[in-house]
Amino acid sequence: MKYIENASIVDNAFGLNMLSENKKTAKKLFEQYTNEINNDQYLDDHEIPLIVTDTEVYRMVKKLEIANIGELHRLDKPK
Repeated sequence: MKYIENASIVDNAFGLNMLSENKKTAKKLFEQYTNEINNDQYLDDHEIPLIVTDTEVYRMVKKLEIANIGELHRLDKPK
């Protein structure tokens, strides 16, 4: 792995020493760790939020036959 073999930009000794004092063992443990399969989720894994213009909101409210904003508070929230 290029991160641990020829480190020229960073000092990898600190990180490797956290895994083991033996450099060879530390490299092996680091490689195992970086190759583990995980279920991490990232912000870009989620759907992009819907962006609605004011005009579109007005049309939706009108379609629901809502006369004033106070009526919105009485609507059931989707589950």
